Amino acid sequence: MRGIQRRLFSIAVPITLALSATLAGCLGGGGGGSDKNTTTDATTSRKEAASAIATALNTAARAIDGASDGITLRAMTANGLMRLPVSSRVQSKFDVSLKNTLATAKAKAARYTKRTVANHDTVGGTTTPTGDEIVHATEIEEYLINPSVNGNVVTFQLNTALACEGEVGADLTKCSTVLSKVTIVLTRDSSTAGTLDIQYDTSSLLKIGYAPGNVYFEVNFGTIKTLGDDVDGPQPGSASGALRLTVDVDNSTIGQEKASLTFGITEAIDIQNSIGGQIKLAVAEKAFGFAADNAADTATLFFGFGSIDLEDVYCALDVDPCPTDLTHDVAHFNALTGNFEFSTGKLVATSVGVGGEAYGDKNKNGTKENILTMSTLGFTVMEGTPDTATFDTDLNLTATEPDSSLMFSAPAGTVLSHYTPFTGGVTMVTTGGPFAVMGTGTRAGSLSATQGMCFLDNGMPFPYQVTNCPEVQ
Repeated sequence: MRGIQRRLFSIAVPITLALSATLAGCLGGGGGGSDKNTTTDATTSRKEAASAIATALNTAARAIDGASDGITLRAMTANGLMRLPVSSRVQSKFDVSLKNTLATAKAKAARYTKRTVANHDTVGGTTTPTGDEIVHATEIEEYLINPSVNGNVVTFQLNTALACEGEVGADLTKCSTVLSKVTIVLTRDSSTAGTLDIQYDTSSLLKIGYAPGNVYFEVNFGTIKTLGDDVDGPQPGSASGALRLTVDVDNSTIGQEKASLTFGITEAIDIQNSIGGQIKLAVAEKAFGFAADNAADTATLFFGFGSIDLEDVYCALDVDPCPTDLTHDVAHFNALTGNFEFSTGKLVATSVGVGGEAYGDKNKNGTKENILTMSTLGFTVMEGTPDTATFDTDLNLTATEPDSSLMFSAPAGTVLSHYTPFTGGVTMVTTGGPFAVMGTGTRAGSLSATQGMCFLDNGMPFPYQVTNCPEVQ
């Protein structure tokens, strides 16, 4: 019966995109419709919503392509972050992974843009597809039946006969029963703004808010769990909370697009599986996202998570059934924050931190292991010859493992320059200092590099040692 869920979500996507774009071509802030009042005619609204879908998709695709292009062009700047003293092996893997990931993302966005190119009249008019559309307007209308109008609110039922087409016997009965609980409620606050709520059994499943240049999608995990239980029968585990994706776009001028995608946690998330694995995320308005401004030539990656608790439950022997007790590994972050702005040859990082502390608890034995403690950090990386990293705030970071620890410190204003022609690279403290590292246990050792001193990564458990400085031309 997983097919019912797939059917529901396969039709939910085009319906929600179409209706969220109602009367606005909302992602492009385009015209269409009037503000005479918010009273809605069901038939007209349905047609207008369907005809708006291509405008919304094409505009969003252009903005996403522009944003990914901006970030891809800054891949090398991101590498500059790793010029801070880290293992050369880690740096090499990071470089390759970052370049490949960003290149793939850009390629997918470019393909998506080409797939959705089509010409459409303004909202409320006819639709004339000229490309490979994701969905046609007429397909949307067919799924929306039995409209009920109450002022600015239109309520639709789902066409279960169409949605369950192809199912037979008991599967058809189950499909019809489950999807008959789906209701689609469109609320128009104005001719260019409103909300769409796809409900299951009167509870919100997927909610969309839209306005010129803005749209959000909010999914409720509790309702998803209810839907799954109705399809497959009651299942162990639990789910609650809501996650919102907000998209802000200004692409009125090609080549000067601005776009941001933000994930927010609007209701605390708590998801637990049948064997105790769990994800808990506190409410956070901007938990994660990115933004790009092509005109300003900047791209920004940001984190703003509140507390995070993760519990991974697995069989240490990787067999099923497990002949021993399951292993419970726990990870906790007081918070996870940071703002990383990329521009040509430059990265500015602010508010980087973990809320003071993050740690792991192996096998949930009540003992903190693999602890990271740090004060909120800010730094600036500049590409050049050499690359430089400036600590805009004091550096105070300690990484503790069961058998060792490494403590890093440097005062604000310290500048590190990284020279790459040497094996592993040589780092010089060119301004300020000292840049200090203290190791204990199996990583015992120390480094205190003052202005004018150089050090390198020696690949040993305590990885840093003083070395001769390169001749700077």
